Amino acid sequence: MGGGEVPAAVSEAFRRLAEYLADATDRAGVSSYSVNMGGAIEESYQRNPAWVARAMELSGAADLLRPYKRRA
Repeated sequence: MGGGEVPAAVSEAFRRLAEYLADATDRAGVSSYSVNMGGAIEESYQRNPAWVARAMELSGAADLLRPYKRRA
């Protein structure tokens, strides 16, 4: 694996996916949510592991990376 410049499409895909995943207000993919207010406020989310793959699609990152996909 060599170094060098990262293609602009790859950088943009990374930025889009990172922003999508970091959006704390986004409840997409949440399969379970709980709040416990007994003494201290506690919040918990559980997501299906396939959510990250869906996030690639919903963020637009997958479209940008399509030219880099290896064909079997």
